[in-house]
Amino acid sequence: MFFRSIYTLFYAVKLSLNLAYLKIHNKSIFKNKMNEFLHRGENKKQFVQKMFDDISGRYDFLNHLLSLGIDLYWRRILVKRLNLKDGLNVLDVATGTGDVGFAILKHHNVKIIGLDYSFNMVHHAQKKAKIKGKFEEFIFHFQTQFSIFGI
Repeated sequence: MFFRSIYTLFYAVKLSLNLAYLKIHNKSIFKNKMNEFLHRGENKKQFVQKMFDDISGRYDFLNHLLSLGIDLYWRRILVKRLNLKDGLNVLDVATGTGDVGFAILKHHNVKIIGLDYSFNMVHHAQKKAKIKGKFEEFIFHFQTQFSIFGI
């Protein structure tokens, strides 16, 4: 326990020194300038789609890190409260990398249909399904527009 505390303190100090160096030398920790957020219109849709495409490879890690692991807890609670019967089809809108669908499949014998606006998120979800051996139970669709009549 003592060494873990020292280790954490060491990396906190190292991070502080690195950030101070960047500030002194007028450098940014971001490689590219951040985009201005668009609040309306077709450009917003493209911006959001590109943003999720860009972070798709790191999304699961960021989700766990930034939520401090609470995402794992709420998914577990969600699956318990769904009260699903085996054999149903479950629609997972904005499936992302499929974490909710995979959590459902751990406890229920259902088919999951995952829809998402980001092609790269769906691609990562498909790779995870292959690795987990759940490719038959989890069907993915990339959608640029959603329509309730098309579902």
